[in-house]
Amino acid sequence: MSAGQKILLELQDLTLGTPGRPILRGVSLAIAPGEFVGVVGESGSGKTMLTRALLGLLPFPVQLLSGSIAFDGHDLTDLSGREWEKIRGARIGMVFQEPMSSLNPALTIATQLAGGLKKHSNLTREEIREKCLAMLRSVGIERAEHCLASYPHQFSGGMRQRIMIASVMLLQPSLLIADEPTTALDTLTQQEVLEIMTGLTRTFGTAVLMISHNLGLVAKYARRVIVLQNGAVVEHGGVQQVLRAPAQNYTRELIAALPARAERAAPPRTAPLLSVRDLVVTHPGGRRLFGRRDSPVNAVDGVSFDVYPEETVAIVGGSGSGKTSLGRAALQLVKSTGGQIRFRGADIAAMSRSEYHRFQLACQMVFQDPYSSMDPGMTVLSIVDEPLRHVPNLSGDERLRRALQVLEEVGLAGFEKRYPHQLSGGQRQRVAIARAIVTRPALLVADEPISALDMTIQKQILLLLNRLQREHKFSILFISHDLGAVEQISDRVIVMRGGRIVEQENRDALFDHPHDSYTRALLAASPHRGLKIETDEWGSRS
Repeated sequence: MSAGQKILLELQDLTLGTPGRPILRGVSLAIAPGEFVGVVGESGSGKTMLTRALLGLLPFPVQLLSGSIAFDGHDLTDLSGREWEKIRGARIGMVFQEPMSSLNPALTIATQLAGGLKKHSNLTREEIREKCLAMLRSVGIERAEHCLASYPHQFSGGMRQRIMIASVMLLQPSLLIADEPTTALDTLTQQEVLEIMTGLTRTFGTAVLMISHNLGLVAKYARRVIVLQNGAVVEHGGVQQVLRAPAQNYTRELIAALPARAERAAPPRTAPLLSVRDLVVTHPGGRRLFGRRDSPVNAVDGVSFDVYPEETVAIVGGSGSGKTSLGRAALQLVKSTGGQIRFRGADIAAMSRSEYHRFQLACQMVFQDPYSSMDPGMTVLSIVDEPLRHVPNLSGDERLRRALQVLEEVGLAGFEKRYPHQLSGGQRQRVAIARAIVTRPALLVADEPISALDMTIQKQILLLLNRLQREHKFSILFISHDLGAVEQISDRVIVMRGGRIVEQENRDALFDHPHDSYTRALLAASPHRGLKIETDEWGSRS
């Protein structure tokens, strides 16, 4: 901030936590009206606790230990619950990472949008309705009247986030806090949502504090950035200054974790391991009133591609493009309604029971959210050991040795007796990878395996997958909306839109010379383009 500039929000030496256990330690920052400031840091750095303090929503037993919070010249540290109600929403708005956690699934969009205006204004019902319609149109929702009568579950993630932004901006707050607002969205939707958010805040003169682990997004939209580590500010300044000449090792580590293209030796080209021809996956239409259904939808519509031994093929595309349905159909986790899948030359549909069992052992999956795919009552060792029960001719001792060996390979030696809830997100993803590779598969399908992780953990998981692939010679079908990660890990890239392949090409050719307009749009929307850091940690296949 420049000297003499008006301050909207000011934190001075803010320390939060319980006596003897601070979570935030001496944090100071200032934001001017209309300014866009980013706060970055890894999981556990204190970013979310900071937002809770700014909204007066500290969880018990966390409390203010020292320091102050001033908003528009008023001290927020000693407000009563009723005083907070006048500020929260009306003066300080909040956009959450997952809008379904803040939109009530049992109420229509109209009811939820109108709630704030009824509480904080004297507008008539008709005036409130007109304001809601106008704001929905401002966030790019064309059928605004239909939207008002609908429920949150009837919209995609990107549309729900637009509705959440509309509900917050209806009250024209002076400060908008955006806590990881686009983490689960594809790059095009990310860009659309953030462009809408920044456009509205400029219109109303609203300041933005964006909390994120994504340095690419912060670099693209913020003017200043604050770097948090273990609850303390380790660096702050203009975005370009911090990114181009970071003063602290921790900041340099965050920047080095940005995905970068890595040299990959070409895998041997033999017969395809997996061959998909004219694949169709049809989803039944959603239920409507009186038992009626919408028309069926082809989630995958006539798709053909090959995966060769030791190759990594990435599938990218926006939400609803069919990439997850395609990956699941390749492993027969969802049934295809047309086309052919051949594995090692054999038609899966014509396999005997024993052949199909071998196919299942040879193809494993790593899911986006490992926690939901693990039994919370099982230890790490039991989770990794369980798939080996289906491998013939393995004794109990051999299973134990194999499971312990794989846990060591993924960096979890000594974690055998822990349970999923005792692990971090990155550690749980390592368990998921260990469980997938313990049967020594030929093909690994990884469905958005890093989307919920911060940048440094993402880098660790990608490096781990690459090393394990070199050691065990398996192929990877890598499904992701993160083009930075795709550029780092893939040999070939398949771009999907509306259930069809619009482009498939070798990685370098696709990223450097995309042919399809949709591919060009995806690349242009990627926040990491132009922020690449060279790395020598990747290595090549042996």
